[in-house]
Amino acid sequence: MTNRYVIEGMVNDAMRGRRVAYLGLIKEAENAFRACLDALPDSTGAKPIRVNGRQAIEFPNGGTVLFRSPQREGLRGTVADVVYLDGPYRDDRGILEAIWPMLTSRENGELVLQ
Repeated sequence: MTNRYVIEGMVNDAMRGRRVAYLGLIKEAENAFRACLDALPDSTGAKPIRVNGRQAIEFPNGGTVLFRSPQREGLRGTVADVVYLDGPYRDDRGILEAIWPMLTSRENGELVLQ
């Protein structure tokens, strides 16, 4: 389960206009999506997006939190300032190699392992 510090970090980064990607198991991604929605202050104006099994939270300032499961969806074309990598993917070299282009296309890209 994603801890509250990770949830707060993702929400705070997106509120500052950063593009955040959470990568985890399908169920964990759903749980993180719901936890982020619960953690949002009412005044943010953020809106949840659910389209074709993909979930995201978009903020008026351009910040976004994307929720993905690398086993279900490819990461190609996804760009992020911060990537939170959850669960068994931490030690998966293939996933780590797929994440690299997501981060290198952004200035000061960050990878957070949990």
